[in-house]
Amino acid sequence: ARSGYTTLACLPDTDPPIDTESAVEYVHLQGERAGGAEVFAIAAMTKGRKGESLAEIGQLAKAGALAFSDCQPVEDADVLLKGLKYASMFGKRVIDVPRDPHLGGGVMNAGLASTLAGLSGSPAVAEELAVVRGTLLAREANGAYHAAHVSTVGAIKRMQEAKEDGIDASAAVAPYNILMTEDLVREHYDTRFKLRPPLRRLRDIESVIFGLKIGAIDALISAHAPVGDEGKAHEFDYAPFGGSTLEATFSAACEAVVHRADLGVVKLVELASTNPARLLGLDGRKGSLRVGADGDVVLFDPNTSVKIDSRDFISKSHVCPYEGMTLRGAVRATVIAGKVFGA
Repeated sequence: ARSGYTTLACLPDTDPPIDTESAVEYVHLQGERAGGAEVFAIAAMTKGRKGESLAEIGQLAKAGALAFSDCQPVEDADVLLKGLKYASMFGKRVIDVPRDPHLGGGVMNAGLASTLAGLSGSPAVAEELAVVRGTLLAREANGAYHAAHVSTVGAIKRMQEAKEDGIDASAAVAPYNILMTEDLVREHYDTRFKLRPPLRRLRDIESVIFGLKIGAIDALISAHAPVGDEGKAHEFDYAPFGGSTLEATFSAACEAVVHRADLGVVKLVELASTNPARLLGLDGRKGSLRVGADGDVVLFDPNTSVKIDSRDFISKSHVCPYEGMTLRGAVRATVIAGKVFGA
C-alpha cells in the first residue's frame, strides 16, 4: 500500500523464475500474507526464461498468471509466435521486451551524446525493429502483444501503425523516459542513469508525450529493477542496468503526465490504473469505481511537491534515478478493499 499501490503484478525475473503453477500460487499467497496491496504473478513465457521451449501456458493461466513474459528479448521469432498463439487461447497477453539483442547492447542511447561520452551506444532502431517484429507476429498469431516499454520516435510510430491496422498491440512507458534525457549520462557519468530502456533524446521525449496523447502508449510502468549499491559503484561500462523506482513512481508519473506533458489527472489515472487493469484482464475488479469493483482508492494531491530521498525507501536497493529530484504529486492515503493505509 506504500506509495499508492493497490495491486501489483510480479514479473518472473526471479530466482527461480515464475514458470510453474506452484510458483504462481506462491506469489499470490505471499502477497496475502503480507497484507496490503494484492499481488498477482506474470509468468515466464518459456521454461526457465531461456527463450527455447514454451512453459505450460495453459496451466499457468489457470493457476492465476495474468500474462506471460521472459523479461528479456526472445531471440527466436518462432518461439515468440508460438507463445502469442498459446497465450491468446487463454485470453492472455505476451509482454515483450522490445530490444533487438544484437543491436541493443550498448550502455546508453546511441548518438552524439554517447560519442562525446566515450560510451557504447544502443541505437533507437533496436527498439523499433523489435516492435515491428512483435506486432507482425501478433497479427500472424491473432494474439495480444504488449511492448514492456517504448521510448523512441520509431517504436511509437510503429505501435500506432499496428493499432491502426487492427493488431491487438499495446505499450507502456517509464516516467524517466519523459523526465530525463541522455545528456544526464554524458554530463555526470552517474550509474543511477544506466537504465533500460536508456535515457533518450529530447525528440524522443516529445514523441512519447505525443504517443500518450493519441493513445499509441497505453500505460505507465515503474521499471523497478533494483540493484545492489555495490554494483552501481563500478565504472559506467561495468555497472548493472536498473534502479529502485517503485516508491518514487507515483510522484514521477504525476510530474511527467500531469505537469510535463500537461495531460491532466484523468489521463494519469487512465495510464496508471484503468488501462493496466484492462490489459491484464482485471478490469472487472480493478481500475475503476464501478459498483461491484474492489474498494481500492488512492487519495493524492497532484500539486504537492515531494523531494525524492532513497534513504526513506523500504526497498533493499537505494539507487534511484530520481534521487534528489523535486516532483509534483504526493500520495495522501491508500484504500485497499475498504481498509485505509497511510502514504
